[in-house]
This record gives sequence, structure tokens and C-alpha cells, in this order.
Amino acid sequence: MKKYLILLFVILSVIVLTGCGSNETFVIKEINLEMVKCPEGSFMMGSPDEEHKTTKEFFNIIGHKDAFKFDYSEKLHLVTFTKPFYIGKYEVTQSQYSALMDKNPSKFIGANNPVEMVSYDDAKAFCDKMNLKYLNILPKGYKFA
Repeated sequence: MKKYLILLFVILSVIVLTGCGSNETFVIKEINLEMVKCPEGSFMMGSPDEEHKTTKEFFNIIGHKDAFKFDYSEKLHLVTFTKPFYIGKYEVTQSQYSALMDKNPSKFIGANNPVEMVSYDDAKAFCDKMNLKYLNILPKGYKFA
């Protein structure tokens, strides 16, 4: 689950810091999925040194299994996207996910709630099905990944 939280943070950072969604969007009407174009660009990701140190110390004290990962994943560093990309304007809802996957793995049930309890393999399978069904309506050169 931590990987998804980090990915969500990256996505939100890119949207906020690069001005995603300013003018190019498209919608997959069948499942009401709005995609927003984000330009190439750079942003700083991670935590300032003092925050990073405090968090790592806390995770070590409580014996958190991911304490060792902070050395490379949480320090402030530059992230650069060299090509523009599209991203969902909103989280994938349970109704959108179940419409394509015929199942809902979520614990906090609600059609308009974000789908959760999704593994990497589940997310990959969702993207693969999106490509099979909707690749023809995506902008040229793009696919779900």
C-alpha cells in the first residue's frame, strides 16, 4: 500500500507544481473517467533533511519495516518528467473499477469512493483491460500504464 501512497503523492505534486489540467483533457464517457494532460517538467520530491531525519529515527524506534527505505525514497531530490503524460483527474472509483474488472476489492464500500486494497498486479490488470477496451480513443502514442 505504501507504494501507492508515494505514487499518489508524486501525482499530486506533479499536478500542483506543473499546472496539469490547464487545457488538454479527454473523457472516457462509458465509465466517466476524465484524463488531464500534464506537461514535461521537474519538481522536488521528498522531505527536507530535518524532517527526513526525524521520520527515520521514529521508524527505527518503533521498528517499522520500511525504516531502511528512507535513505533513498524520502530525501529531497529532483524528479524530472521528460515527456508529457495524461493522468486521471480524480482517483479511480469503485464503480469505474468494478465496471471493468467485475469485482470490487475495497473495504470502504461506496460506488463513488476511490477503489482501494488494489495490488500492483490488480492495477496492472486494470490498465491492460483499459488498453484493450479504450486504446483507440486515447491520444496518439499514449497507453494506460
